[in-house]
Amino acid sequence: MTSLRPQVSVIIPAYGPAAPVVEAVQRLLTIPDLHLEVIVVNNDPANGLALLLPLRARLVVDDVGWNSGFTGAINRGYAQSRGEFILFHNADLVVDGSYLGPLLDFMTAHPAAGCASGVLFRGVPETSVTPRIVDSAGIIVRRDRGAHDRGEGMAYDALDQPEEVFAVSGAALFLRRAAVEDVSPDGPVLDPSFFMYKDDIDLAWRLRLRSWQCWVVPAASGYHARTGRGLGGSGYIRSLRDYLRNERHKPAHIRVHSLKNEWILLLKYESLATLAPDLPRIVFRQAGLVSVTLLVSPVRFVRAVRLFVAAAPAAREARRSLARRRTVSPSSIRRRWFVR
Repeated sequence: MTSLRPQVSVIIPAYGPAAPVVEAVQRLLTIPDLHLEVIVVNNDPANGLALLLPLRARLVVDDVGWNSGFTGAINRGYAQSRGEFILFHNADLVVDGSYLGPLLDFMTAHPAAGCASGVLFRGVPETSVTPRIVDSAGIIVRRDRGAHDRGEGMAYDALDQPEEVFAVSGAALFLRRAAVEDVSPDGPVLDPSFFMYKDDIDLAWRLRLRSWQCWVVPAASGYHARTGRGLGGSGYIRSLRDYLRNERHKPAHIRVHSLKNEWILLLKYESLATLAPDLPRIVFRQAGLVSVTLLVSPVRFVRAVRLFVAAAPAAREARRSLARRRTVSPSSIRRRWFVR
C-alpha cells in the first residue's frame, strides 16, 4: 500500500457468492480522483474469494475462516483501515464515484456530521425501472421503537437538499473516523452482540448521544440488490397479510437476530423517562412480534431469548458507559426523532 493516508476506507463483508464482491472491488478500484483503500473481510471459507482477489495495491483481503457476522467483519475491517472516512459496503451494493464523491464533499464541509448516506434504489442500474424505486433514504424510528427504511418501496420523488435523519442504512453507511473514535472509546465500532441487523440503529443512537449528526445526501445515489424487504412505513396492522407472508419466508437467522437486537436496543438506551410516554405503543408492538414469532416458529423465539440473555450483561455495561459520556439527553432524542 502507498504511504499516503487514504481518504476513504471501504469495508466489504463477504459471505456467499464471490462474483458480486469481485465486481464491487473492480468498480471501486477504478474510481478516479479518490484515494481509496478497499478491505474485503470474507466470512465464507468455501467461496474461494481470496483466490479471485489477489493482493494488489489498495486492496486487503482478510479471510476470517468462519462466519463472524456483519458486525464482526466490519470490526475486523475497521481495525485494518487507515482512511479519514469509512464506507460500509454490503456485498449486494452497487456504488461508484458518483456516490463517494458527493458524500466526501458533504462530510468535509459539515464537521458535525458523524455519518451519512446517499439515496439507495432497489435492484442494479441495468435493471432499474423508471421511476426508480427507493430502497432506503435514511431510517425512521417510531414511538413504538419499530424502525423502517425511509421511502422504502416508493417511487423516487427527488430530494432537493440534504436532510438530517435519525440513522442511515448500514448497507452503504459513510462514517467519519473521528466520530467512530469518539463513540467507541472502549470497544469496536459495531456492537458484536448484534451479529447482524439493527447495528446501524445502535451506532446512530451512540452518535446522537454524543451530539453527532446523521444525514441523507441526495446528490449521492446507489443501488441495493437485497432480496429481503420490509413494509416501509405502512405498519403491521394495515399490511398484516404481507407481514405474515414475509415472516413465513424469512430465514430463521434474520428473525432471531432482529428480535434479539430490538431487545438489546431497549436495554441499552431506554429509561423510565423515555419509555413511560410510549409504553402502550411499545408493549403492543412487542406483544405482536412475540406472538407472530411463536406462531411461525417457537424455536426462533427460544433462540432469540437465549442470545439476548447472553448479551444482556454487556448491554447493561454499555448502558452505564453511555450514560456517563452522553452530551445529549435521551428524552430530547425521543422527542425530536421518534415519530408517531
